[in-house]
Amino acid sequence: MKIRSLSMVCAAVLLLTSCAAALVPKVDDPARKLQVAQDLFENHNRPLAAEPLIIDAIAIYKEKHDVAGLVEGQRIYGLFLRSAAVRLSKQHYLEYGFRDKEVNFDNRLSAALLYFERATALAKEGGLVDIIPNLYLNIALTNYAQGNKDATCTAFDESLHADDVRVQRDPQRKIILPREYASFREAVKDLKMKAGCPG
Repeated sequence: MKIRSLSMVCAAVLLLTSCAAALVPKVDDPARKLQVAQDLFENHNRPLAAEPLIIDAIAIYKEKHDVAGLVEGQRIYGLFLRSAAVRLSKQHYLEYGFRDKEVNFDNRLSAALLYFERATALAKEGGLVDIIPNLYLNIALTNYAQGNKDATCTAFDESLHADDVRVQRDPQRKIILPREYASFREAVKDLKMKAGCPG
């Protein structure tokens, strides 16, 4: 009886895994893996299919010692952990957890914050000034989601300062913006106001 129950559990896990991967294009390029993963969890509510792609991309970038790629991989994993798609799949993550075994459903926002902070430290070491404003913005938004107002406001200010540095370096370079805003500074100022931050 125990063997039969164990077999049923294994079959269920295999079914979940195969269903999660259904209709996901097979890609080898880590940058493309991250693009596909982000689309899956942001636009199609498919976090189970997205997470393996992110973890694979991070592993590839680590093996290649690709700092820019690793920064992006950690940024995307932070976004994944904070996403509505993960929140809506609560039961799955309570039962089976995440690929990163230090993360669980209850600490996922703290884990997202850690991923953004690691990415920021790497970006600073590598002089990757274009991505740093976005990383601080995500640190702010994650702190806000956790109810940490002081840390939220500080991170918003850090994002504006980082954007000043970016503009001085190369004002023509594009920056990753929240979709509904035309400029980074407009986005941060609006989000600061909504969070109740001064000035």
